[in-house]
Amino acid sequence: MFNNFDSEVIDDKNAPDIKSMPLEMLVQHLLEYDTNAPYQRGRVWTKKYRVELIRSILKNIPINTFHFVCKDKRSNTQWVLDGKQRIETIRAFCNNEFRVPVKVLGEPFYLNYSNLLDNKHKCSYLRNTFNHFQINSVHWKYMSYDEQRDVFIIINNSTDLNNNEKIYCEHYNLQKLLIFLFDEYFGSIKSVFSKQISENKRFTGIRLAHQLLILISGYGLMDEPYCARDLTPKKIRESAQQYEGKLLELGFNEILPDDKDAMKKFVFENKIFKTKFDILKSAIMVFERAISFKSEAVRKAKLDANFVLDVLGFFGGKIANKEMTKACANERMEMVNEFIWKWYDYKNKNKDTLKKTSTQKSWIEARIKAMEKIWGEVVGNYTCNPTTQAQKNLALLKTDSNCPITGACITADNVQLDHVIPTSVGGPTTLVAVSDVGNLKKSNLTLDNLSGLKKYVNANN
Repeated sequence: MFNNFDSEVIDDKNAPDIKSMPLEMLVQHLLEYDTNAPYQRGRVWTKKYRVELIRSILKNIPINTFHFVCKDKRSNTQWVLDGKQRIETIRAFCNNEFRVPVKVLGEPFYLNYSNLLDNKHKCSYLRNTFNHFQINSVHWKYMSYDEQRDVFIIINNSTDLNNNEKIYCEHYNLQKLLIFLFDEYFGSIKSVFSKQISENKRFTGIRLAHQLLILISGYGLMDEPYCARDLTPKKIRESAQQYEGKLLELGFNEILPDDKDAMKKFVFENKIFKTKFDILKSAIMVFERAISFKSEAVRKAKLDANFVLDVLGFFGGKIANKEMTKACANERMEMVNEFIWKWYDYKNKNKDTLKKTSTQKSWIEARIKAMEKIWGEVVGNYTCNPTTQAQKNLALLKTDSNCPITGACITADNVQLDHVIPTSVGGPTTLVAVSDVGNLKKSNLTLDNLSGLKKYVNANN
């Protein structure tokens, strides 16, 4: 039984006005209709659906009712409460952004709006049909966002909304924040995503941004920094509820989505946001600079969103835990690039055992563990200036295959090269082969601190 008592019943005083008007009148006022209400979904209609709408109008086939609501108490501008796809389609047609295939006297023809306005054109007779096409509209008085969202969901009956749209239409302050972040930060790497994500169709773009925020900084704004997170739909919804509550507490609901200056000020001057979003931005910058080393490879590889999410989340975790800085990563961008492509190959070869698209916590942790191993291998090869294998072999021969620091056997799997005297204290470029454990132990220590290394130097001078 339906027992939802959350929404107030609309009384006669707040009842909407129901009108019928020619399409010509709607076209004259198109600029007054804002299709980006906070609870609205993204642009989801393909060209096929757009063409069919215009053909329906030209054939005088009735279309669904439009719903509008006053944007605020002072302005004539109205939100499109329902009918966003239709309004944007009519607006695009009137701007000659697409053509409609029609038959004129039995001959196929591609019609655009300017043809209707041209009295000498053979299709100009369709202008009257288009202009006088009757549409039904419902005009609601000013309502709060919560009331608008309730009406929106009731009209759509939730049947046309996918899981993303249900989450972000219900949590529209979070939606505003994520759209801002997606536009502000992800622009430089949108080319690696599918069109569905880069254009944020059905909120796939902001879902990606939300998942990345969870990976880097937890479910809500007050969480501790990075740890492996569960990104299942249930957890995404829980996170959305936490964010929405905090954003309401901070007064974010007072900022309109199109007020970019106020949005920037709120986000970048708020201490709760700043640290987390700096990490997000840094992770994206590292990724962007790294893949630029092989831009052609990126284009051919067609990186999927889950792969990018894994890598960005991994970098974000390193930055959050102060294991990587943006500046440090920039100095070693070839190393970061090598890591990305090694992980790309490894993940594809082991997709069955890694569940490469799974968003469950156990599989995320398994992928992070595998990434840590590959990261360690790549970093181990970059602990000094890039060298040839011949140099490694020569240095290895001089050590008689024993690490001068730990005495352990050095193999092809654990050999690393390091400076005998650290460059940080003015040492020359003399290199020595050491084991990975010995290299970690040596760090910036000098000969006086390491008797084994001192004996090695004396024996080879």
